[in-house]
Amino acid sequence: MSKSEKLRFLVFLISVLSCWVSSLHAQDIDAAAKLRLAQNFEQVGEWGRAVAIYETLLEKDPQNYMYFDGLRRGYTQLKEYEKAIRLVRVRLVLQPSDIGLLSILGGLFYQSGDQVKADSLWQLVINTEPKNQNVYRLVASQMIEHRQYEKAIRIYLSARTASGNGELFIEDLALLYAALQQYDLATNEYV
Repeated sequence: MSKSEKLRFLVFLISVLSCWVSSLHAQDIDAAAKLRLAQNFEQVGEWGRAVAIYETLLEKDPQNYMYFDGLRRGYTQLKEYEKAIRLVRVRLVLQPSDIGLLSILGGLFYQSGDQVKADSLWQLVINTEPKNQNVYRLVASQMIEHRQYEKAIRIYLSARTASGNGELFIEDLALLYAALQQYDLATNEYV
């Protein structure tokens, strides 16, 4: 190969690489713009339009948690629980030990009307690490999100028993007792 041929090949290679890099950059900008648009639709309550965008984004990048979570929120808001459950199950194939996803799945089963599956999943999450207070907090937060305050109280109390620490979740329990207008128990937590 002559010197001029090498130079032409190098110029060709550089131009191909620059086109490829600019194409990737354009795709990133396009995805970011679509994500912002989907988030804007969420903020104004246009859940159907947000879901359509999240579906296309997730199809192109199935590993992206923001797209997954946006789509899950959209399905939930549209009360398309079966789609949301299917979405989380697919994500669990990618991340089978993610207790956060299992806890969310329990919440979706609760919303879809299957209390037994919800409770089973939440118990499964707790059984993964029965001495870890964060696991109890994770499950209790799902229960609180779905207004299951009495169950959340039981979860916090069982965390105290499992850990042997009677001072765990004082503030959380006091707030829950107050929400249930059990002011004597709320006061006892603080005292």
